[in-house]
Amino acid sequence: MDIEINENPACQTLNLNSLSNAGADFSISDNVSLAALNLPNLRTIIGATSLNKNVRLEEIILAQLNSVNDNFSITENDSLQKIACAQLDDINGTLDISFNEQLNEFSFPLLTTLGGFEFVRNDSITSITLGEINTMQNGFNVKFCGALQMIQLPKLETVQEKFELYQNTEMSALSVPLLNSVGGNFVINDNARIPSLNFPSLQSVGGNLGIFNIDSLRTLDFGVLNFCGGNFELKTNTRMGNPTGLSQLSKIGGDLDLGTMYAMTNLDAFSTIDSIGGGLEIVSCLGLTSIDGLNRLREIPGNFKISQSPLIETLDFPLLETSEGTIG
Repeated sequence: MDIEINENPACQTLNLNSLSNAGADFSISDNVSLAALNLPNLRTIIGATSLNKNVRLEEIILAQLNSVNDNFSITENDSLQKIACAQLDDINGTLDISFNEQLNEFSFPLLTTLGGFEFVRNDSITSITLGEINTMQNGFNVKFCGALQMIQLPKLETVQEKFELYQNTEMSALSVPLLNSVGGNFVINDNARIPSLNFPSLQSVGGNLGIFNIDSLRTLDFGVLNFCGGNFELKTNTRMGNPTGLSQLSKIGGDLDLGTMYAMTNLDAFSTIDSIGGGLEIVSCLGLTSIDGLNRLREIPGNFKISQSPLIETLDFPLLETSEGTIG
């Protein structure tokens, strides 16, 4: 049966000291005076878990919890500073930790199975480490965390859906040394302080691949990338030089879009590509002197645009047979 302890405005302390197993959904939410939550022996939750909108709660410590069989949500707890789940090994759903403005510490040191990860608008956290995670069946999404500086995922190999980092304005380091495959979109957007991005094991991105608006980015290395199923976009990384690690990439499923890349001087990294499934757009690449890296292209099914790149002297596509979209 479900356990629901919700909307009890006078409740300040909740003691469930003997509870070891929650056999269905488990919710403790909207208790505006709740300041102490005691679940010292809780080990297993079979259903979805919601610990939300308990605005006075400062810490969530689930010392014996080892398994959650569905989604696990900890959101909109305005005073929450600490989450500690020292024994938690398995979350079969998505772990959603969002809109906890004061959160500065969370710890899941033994977590090895995680369906997905949502981490949005936690304004005080400075680092995220998920040291034992190997595979995520859903997505990995970190957005709008204004103090976040570092993400470490040392054992992560596969994300079956999206991998997105968006507008974490103080972020300076991302470590995913074993990441091999992303089934959906792979997007890093507006994380302004990252100087270098290295994906030494990344082979496949099933959706769009986009690196955008990273003011400090100087180097970008994809290691062994051999498949991009959607668009490949590098835009508004104004200090980034020439990308590397694309020597095994022969096909892009969607558009190839390069825009406002002032420090990029050549396209040699793309010299193995003979096919794109969409358009080609190169705009405002002020340092670009040559497009020789695209000389294997045979077909551009979408729009074909090269503009505002004043140092290019020769446009030569010796093998190009077909362009089906607008040229301009």
